[in-house]
Amino acid sequence: MIVVWMEPGSGWDASVGSRGQRLWDEHAAFMDDLFASGLIELAGPLADGSGALVVVRSESVDEVRGWFEADPWTVHDVLPVRDVQEWTIFLDGRTTPDD
Repeated sequence: MIVVWMEPGSGWDASVGSRGQRLWDEHAAFMDDLFASGLIELAGPLADGSGALVVVRSESVDEVRGWFEADPWTVHDVLPVRDVQEWTIFLDGRTTPDD
């Protein structure tokens, strides 16, 4: 798994929530496409408004960085990617031992 950390950029408007941000519809369509392709495992904003996390299925940090270069929120510095890291999962409550 790969974890993508996104933080508010210069285009972020702190006075509104995620869905009120500039280019929300375009960003949502981008994320929906990744989700529909089975690439996104989990995604969402942090409760304190400091950013968002996305967990994706991939073996390559560079591949994931490439995907998010096309995200309108990255392109326009609304909520750009700040870090992408490989994540080793030891415990996963979403699966059973037989999976």
